[in-house]
Amino acid sequence: MKIIVIVITILFVSFSANANETREEIIKRGFVNCGVSEGVVGFSSINESKQWVGIDVDFCRAVAAAVLNDATKVKFIPVSQRDRLEVVRGKQVDLLSRNLTWTFNREVDTGNHAFVRISYYDGDTFMIRKSSKITSIYQLDNISICTTIGATSEVTARDFFKKQNKKHSLIAFKDWEEATNAYDEGRCDAMLSDVSFLYSFKSKLKKPEDHVVLKEIVSKQPTAILVRYNDKNWYNIVTWVINSLILAEESGVNSKNIDSMSSSEDPEIKKLVGKEGEFGKKLGLSNDWAYNVIKQVGNYEEIFERNLGSKSNLKIERGYNKLWTKGGLMYSIPLR
Repeated sequence: MKIIVIVITILFVSFSANANETREEIIKRGFVNCGVSEGVVGFSSINESKQWVGIDVDFCRAVAAAVLNDATKVKFIPVSQRDRLEVVRGKQVDLLSRNLTWTFNREVDTGNHAFVRISYYDGDTFMIRKSSKITSIYQLDNISICTTIGATSEVTARDFFKKQNKKHSLIAFKDWEEATNAYDEGRCDAMLSDVSFLYSFKSKLKKPEDHVVLKEIVSKQPTAILVRYNDKNWYNIVTWVINSLILAEESGVNSKNIDSMSSSEDPEIKKLVGKEGEFGKKLGLSNDWAYNVIKQVGNYEEIFERNLGSKSNLKIERGYNKLWTKGGLMYSIPLR
């Protein structure tokens, strides 16, 4: 009996000691370690001013604004597709914001990893040359497809062409840069990837206007941020930072009007800006953590539009990433 009590006590102490580990380490070091892609326009890439930009980059800045009250306190760490899970396991990054598709195997097999809520709804389709005269995915047959090693595209292609009783071949490369170059050189007939990725890759081609991203979706590709499994507090912080971006848009609060909206009597807005409740205290943060996020980074709509949408070069429609009230799937968990 004594042995059982001792074991339980050790486990409890161990859990308690690690309960806030990530947050405390970040506060001590003074910045967030954020794992991002090695360069995907719209998601995480370095611009002409040598600054990291993209929707995944902004998610990391939002986390820094919540924890450190300063969205600039982020160290961006480019992570290869091969190493993206290992860097989380090895504590080289505090979060992986690298447009990673949430799948059964990645959730179950990764051991000490956990996906926070979906931050971007995407789907796989094909990019082909306009000269092919193909306008639908159902016209594709006996084609070669450029993809990358370890991408979900392999399974997507296999399942799609099997259902259609048509043939295909895959040519897998080390990374998307190699795959894009190979496609541009004519070494394959098509590229298969997330719609958003394909628009990004298209912008890098020698003659983007000669290529088209087909409209039909082959498979769902919901992406989410990845964190370590054994730190519930950190999981909650990252989850609620993403929720706050969506909740702010739902409430009509953005980076430009948040100061004037702070005097609103709307209960949701009062809680969002820290004027009501103790939602910061429960996360180990200041009560105005969400105010800092919205003020410094913006709401979900602002982040989407400047990186992927109407204010970007990609001009991707929000589609499923619209709010639920506008026909999309973005829906915030209630702040109560």
